[in-house]
Amino acid sequence: MRKINRTLGIIVFAVVLISNSAIAQNSDHDIKTGFSEKYDSLEYAVTSAKSVADIDSLILEVNALDKGYSDHVEILDNALYPSSYSAEMTALYRSINTAEQKLLIIENQSERLSKLGNELAQYKSELDIMNKKTDSLRTAIARSHDSEERLSKLVTSYRESLERRDELVMNVIDSMLVSYNGMNSAKLQELADGVESGRINPDNNPLNLISAVIEENTEYSKSNGRALSVDDHLRMYAVQRHFEEAWDQIGDRMIYVYGGNTKKQWENSIDSKMKEWRMSTSKNMWKSMDNYLEFSNVELSAFDNNYSFFVALDKFVKDAKEESKSQVLSSESYDDYKKFQEFWSGKIKNEWSNLVQDAEVLTVAQISTIDQQLSGWEAEARPIHPLILILLVLTGVALLGFMFVMFKTRSAR
Repeated sequence: MRKINRTLGIIVFAVVLISNSAIAQNSDHDIKTGFSEKYDSLEYAVTSAKSVADIDSLILEVNALDKGYSDHVEILDNALYPSSYSAEMTALYRSINTAEQKLLIIENQSERLSKLGNELAQYKSELDIMNKKTDSLRTAIARSHDSEERLSKLVTSYRESLERRDELVMNVIDSMLVSYNGMNSAKLQELADGVESGRINPDNNPLNLISAVIEENTEYSKSNGRALSVDDHLRMYAVQRHFEEAWDQIGDRMIYVYGGNTKKQWENSIDSKMKEWRMSTSKNMWKSMDNYLEFSNVELSAFDNNYSFFVALDKFVKDAKEESKSQVLSSESYDDYKKFQEFWSGKIKNEWSNLVQDAEVLTVAQISTIDQQLSGWEAEARPIHPLILILLVLTGVALLGFMFVMFKTRSAR
């Protein structure tokens, strides 16, 4: 009986031992399975996160996972071999940190894009308002049958409106210049990715605004007729040059960011429109300058660019200086000098000074050269004062009289 009891005891002990081992194995399996399922779920959620807020919530869940399974490190180390619990959790934390940094960059991109888009939208709105006012004034001028005084007021308002519009255009391109000129390749790529992902409204694409500004300015340049002065054409020419110089600096960057799959088309389109704008404003400015000089009776040889204008001015002054040498007793050459000096100092160096420099109508060196030539012309052209002529005549007569007396005295001896 004892033997039977002993045998039964051994059997029971073996059964209990086997049961405990099976329970332990099942428990280890449950721990590994539970950990893996939660880990895989969190790993997928991290890669699918759309915002930093999502990441913040996931960090709490990862912390809870770590806390919940930190007591089973040995079991999980065996189950995860050749990896380990520590390695897997480190990888998950690294993944979540990477995702957070990426989303922070993306949200910063979106904020930057939104800010730029809002600025451009505001500029576009202001330009639209200004264009409507300017177009209205231009139409009123074209249809005006009122008095000269009324027409003069309309023209003045139109010119002021164009000047304010030109200032706004300068603000647009300067704002873009500041925004894009300092961006490195990484930032440009970030913005391009933001645009490609649809985080910017296509209607706010700055390339559309730039293209529209160029078209509108070209149209204004071609249709202004005689309503504008040399000052206006100089300013419009200076605006075009400034706009084109800025575009040369940031154009490639902006096309890279906003051009999408049509980068080459954008580049060709804007370059073509820019060329047309440049040709139109240049033609108008030089023609206006020529008309002004003709009206002022300053006849220069033909010019249509910076160099030919300088050559014409230089030749005119040199020729006038040489001609003055044969007109010592005449004031005609000096009158011509004063007429030209009034244009040169009054307009080029004073009234139009900033525009002349901004548009590079003349360089500082060219202006200095003309100044030197003018000094020589003045010296040659300044007529001799009548009193000096009288003194010279009297001196001459006195010398002749003295010589005659001396001759008579010698003859008498």
